[in-house]
Amino acid sequence: MSQIVILTDSTAYLPTTYCEEHQVHVAPLSVIFDGDAYREGFDISVAEFYKRIQTGSLPTTSQPNIGDLVASFEQLPEGTDIIGITLSSGISGTYQALHTINMMVEHVNVHPIDSRISCMPQAFLVQEAVRLRDAGATAETIVNRLET
Repeated sequence: MSQIVILTDSTAYLPTTYCEEHQVHVAPLSVIFDGDAYREGFDISVAEFYKRIQTGSLPTTSQPNIGDLVASFEQLPEGTDIIGITLSSGISGTYQALHTINMMVEHVNVHPIDSRISCMPQAFLVQEAVRLRDAGATAETIVNRLET
């Protein structure tokens, strides 16, 4: 059986302890304030984020860095299945980026899942993927369940 990696973006807002305990990989979106980009959850804290908003600075966002994802995926063993549960494709390019990366990194199998939502409902999909993976489900079974 191949290795199954569960990936989500930072908009699932899963606690770091949960991600570490369950080996969930998080691809941070960029939050951009006044031309400076910060990786959500890594380079800027929630407190700093809200402090900047309170001072009248409104951010824009950008999908996770594709180059960083490609570099990470290239380090994985051949045949690894990556189940990537993303922010809604209607408001982010992350889902489409995973399709592109799947064509770029040929030795792994990327299975993009469009959550069609964000935040905690997206996190529920991640938690279900973890539960199924840990129960020994195949990537195909996990993908089918999440899409259902």
